[in-house]
Amino acid sequence: MPVKRIESTDWEVLLRRIKDGRCTPFLGAGVYSDGPSLRTSVAKKWANQYHYPFTDGTDLARVARFLTVEYGDAEYASSKYIEELSNAPQPNFDDPKDPYTILAKLPLPIYVTTNYDDLMEQALIKQKRDVRKDLCKWIKSLDEPSPLAEQSFQPNVANPVVFHLYGYMQNQQSMVLSEDDYFQFLINVSNDPELIPKRIQQAISGTSLIMLGYSLEDWDFRILFHFLAGYLKKSTSKTHVAVQLSPNTPDANIKLRAQAFFDKYFESRSPDIRVSWDTTQDFVMKLSENWNKSGYAT
Repeated sequence: MPVKRIESTDWEVLLRRIKDGRCTPFLGAGVYSDGPSLRTSVAKKWANQYHYPFTDGTDLARVARFLTVEYGDAEYASSKYIEELSNAPQPNFDDPKDPYTILAKLPLPIYVTTNYDDLMEQALIKQKRDVRKDLCKWIKSLDEPSPLAEQSFQPNVANPVVFHLYGYMQNQQSMVLSEDDYFQFLINVSNDPELIPKRIQQAISGTSLIMLGYSLEDWDFRILFHFLAGYLKKSTSKTHVAVQLSPNTPDANIKLRAQAFFDKYFESRSPDIRVSWDTTQDFVMKLSENWNKSGYAT
């Protein structure tokens, strides 16, 4: 059976769950880019700048590991990446077509990001929502107050939370960036599920997941999908959406072959995943149009 595409009935279910607050977006590095993501661009830049000796110079996790070994400093690559993030162009949150703005207008209590920036928080603040941020304490040395650990706090539409699964730039030690970091992250959260707050676990297993801005080749998605696999098996929600960026190549044959491979990949792992081959920008525009037509938007 081929992997399922997103059809009109899927949109109806998805929009209803958004209205009910039972949908959780996962944001990847491609949310703000229809071409190569910042991760890919930085990997290429570093591979050239630091004379990376291998052929996978677009793989940020592996280039970052190379820098860590070369400089003997576990935080060298993350500090350099923070510089790149600080110099990156910022979204226009006044633009109604901006992906972050579209997502911030949806009545959702929880957003999960594998990015290190605070763009989702900024977009929510722009919509007058009192947002709080939290992060996964995937290493024991991370000691930072957690809103989701407070019994008095329950994320809701007015007071949403943005959960940074791979850390954020304001806490450099929290960033999952190099290949070694990803392996350690997966080992740690697998051995100790309590590293993920209960409220986030409930969102993963009990809501529809919209995965935006990912590519199957990237470490942030591959580790994320392994992390989610156990939750998807016991999920009480049967509509999941994966949005994959097509390979950045003008060769139509390569794109079709890559899509066929990705379809088999998803088909073998979960029958409940719906795949869209739109770009992230096109997908969120469809999401916005369908949401505005649904009658649920206020």
